[in-house]
Amino acid sequence: MPKKAQKGEAGGMPEDFSLLLFGPPKIGKTTFGASFPDSLLIECEPKGARYINGRVINVGSLDELRDVFKLLKNDPGYCKTVVIDTLDRIAQWVEAEVCEDMGLSNIMESKKGAKHGAQWAEYSHRILTQLEGWKLLGKRVVFLAHTKKAEIDGEGLVISPKTINLYGQAANRVLSIVENVGHMYARKGDMNKPERVLSFAPGTVVEAGARHPLLADRVVVIGKENPYAALEGLFKPTAAAKTNGAKKLPKKKRKEAVGV
Repeated sequence: MPKKAQKGEAGGMPEDFSLLLFGPPKIGKTTFGASFPDSLLIECEPKGARYINGRVINVGSLDELRDVFKLLKNDPGYCKTVVIDTLDRIAQWVEAEVCEDMGLSNIMESKKGAKHGAQWAEYSHRILTQLEGWKLLGKRVVFLAHTKKAEIDGEGLVISPKTINLYGQAANRVLSIVENVGHMYARKGDMNKPERVLSFAPGTVVEAGARHPLLADRVVVIGKENPYAALEGLFKPTAAAKTNGAKKLPKKKRKEAVGV
C-alpha cells in the first residue's frame, strides 16, 4: 500500500517538522524564523527580537524556558510553529546549571571522585532533553543557532567543517536528532547585490542536510519581504512561482512570560 502523507503534507510542509538553522550573526535567522505562519518566537538572546513584528516571548533562563514549554503544552492550539532563538544561549544556560549542580567552577573541570567526563555527559543529556521535549509538542519547531567556523590546516584542507556552535559530542548528537539542518549564508547575487541563501546541501566544508526528500540537497535564495515563502516553495515544486506572497494571519493575543 502507498505510504500515507504526514498530516499537513498535502498542503505543503508537514505540521510535525523540525528544523535547525545555523549561520553567522545578523544574517537574518531570527527574521526568517518569525516569518513562519502562526509562529511564536521564543527569544533567549537579549534584545534579539527588538525589530521583529510578530508574537514574541522573551526568556532569560532555563526555568523561564521550561515555564513557556508548559504553557504551550497546556495550550496546544496557540501556535503551529515554535521558533527558539538561540540554541547557543540554551547551551550556555545548561552549562551553567550543570556546573552549579556538580559543584564545578567551569565545565572543563572534573570533580574529584566523579566519573571521568560526567559533566560532559550531563551537558549533552540536558541539551538533548530540551530538543526532544520541544519536538514532542507535535508542532513545527525551528531551532536557530550560530555558526562555529570551519577549522583549516596549514595546507588549506578542512579539518572540521562549519557547524553549530556547541561542544563536540553535544553538537554531533543535536545534528543527528533534528530532522533537517540548514545553513544560512550570504553571497553576491545579480549586479553584485548581496543575497541570503539557505542550503540543505551537505559537504566537506559545512555540515547540513535533510531527511525530508523535498529538502535534501536543496539550495534556495531567501527573500527579504517574506523569507518563509522560499522554504514553503520547496514543498510545492510545481507552484514555486506562487509562493512569493503569503496570506496574513489574524493577530492573536500576545502572551508575555510574566512571572515565569
